[in-house]
Amino acid sequence: MKKIILVIIAIFSLFSIENNVFANTYSQKWLIENLLNLEYGPLTYELTLEQLDRYNFKDASLKRIYTDLVKYDSLTRTAIIDAHKEWMYDYYTTNGLVKNYSNFVYHTNEFFYYLSLIDKNKSLEKNYEVQEALLSNYKSSQSYYKKVHGLISKKR
Repeated sequence: MKKIILVIIAIFSLFSIENNVFANTYSQKWLIENLLNLEYGPLTYELTLEQLDRYNFKDASLKRIYTDLVKYDSLTRTAIIDAHKEWMYDYYTTNGLVKNYSNFVYHTNEFFYYLSLIDKNKSLEKNYEVQEALLSNYKSSQSYYKKVHGLISKKR
């Protein structure tokens, strides 16, 4: 019986103590949320998990395309994070953007991987498996990019 009374007193005293951790005034946000950057940090981290691999192409046009892609990739990631910070999209749309963009980057990496193999060894241009893998990843990149584009055009 003593233990039950002590537990009840502990619970009441816990909720009756003013605690700054849970303070939520107009001028002060939640301290833990700010400390761990819980509002924007998880999205930013998830968006950086899938990165474009580094390739060095002999072919000048491939090199230019890849260099431009790296630049646009950085701009796109920044735009997605900024849109999230400005609450331009709801939670589900933002998560869809991140997941589809990550899948786009994954398949684009695979596409450029096979292009780099062909760039190093021209005989692979006639290899059926390499061409099929190249086409498959190219189509997947296109598909995920269309999903990202569709979500970006969907405003609140």
